[in-house]
Amino acid sequence: MKSIALTICLILPASLVWGQEAGEVLERMRQNMAGLESYRVTVIAEALVRGAREVREAKTEAILMVKAGKQYRETTGTDTAGQPIDRVQVFDGTINWDYDRVRKVARKMDLNRMSKDIREELMGQADPAQLGTLADFNFGIGTEKIGAEEYYKLNSLEPIRLGAQTFDQIKLWIDKKSYLLARVWMASTMEFGYPGSEKVRMEQEITQNFKDWEPDIEIDEKVFKSPIPVVVKVVDETEKMEEMYRVYRSKQKEWQKEEEKER
Repeated sequence: MKSIALTICLILPASLVWGQEAGEVLERMRQNMAGLESYRVTVIAEALVRGAREVREAKTEAILMVKAGKQYRETTGTDTAGQPIDRVQVFDGTINWDYDRVRKVARKMDLNRMSKDIREELMGQADPAQLGTLADFNFGIGTEKIGAEEYYKLNSLEPIRLGAQTFDQIKLWIDKKSYLLARVWMASTMEFGYPGSEKVRMEQEITQNFKDWEPDIEIDEKVFKSPIPVVVKVVDETEKMEEMYRVYRSKQKEWQKEEEKER
């Protein structure tokens, strides 16, 4: 595992602290989160997508509740096409339910019907902020005020791959008192096109603000039941998602080989 470190400079700004502390702060936050029996937090997100001809924005607000590996997320807002979002996602420990209340479309994914290796890997990913993944990369650290409060600010020092997407830079703001996540900022650049045609460049920025943390609160188990009304047809995507995950893992091996060649 790569260590989280700070690039050593001859002169360090006053707001910077030694690199090893970036790892310590992130580890302290992970331990803090792991020690919570449950929590509720509001996540306000903004996405900005810049293409060759236009700029599009998306804004959402989500209520996230987590308890013993189970998750409930209710998201509302608008996507980059200006279309409304009203969605409920529930993971009850084995089945993931996804209900689009705008389009009246419901999907489910049953981990119990997946192969053991994929099931164990997916069940271990009860990490909404993907902190475990981020710990594999190099970060610098400083401090910054948001309003009257001062936060640790971690800046990635290398591109970071999360899932199928690579981010050029990621920044984290962590509360210095509670060690809870306050803000995440991610930026990426993508290029795509057909053979023989000019490539299209697209830039994306995503900001997530974590508000109103409520750690160790009582959450009724009913929250983690299927949110889908009886009258709505449920599409079972278990086999499809398992196949997609296998393809993704195959792609991961290809990316790792490419990264090793670049080194």
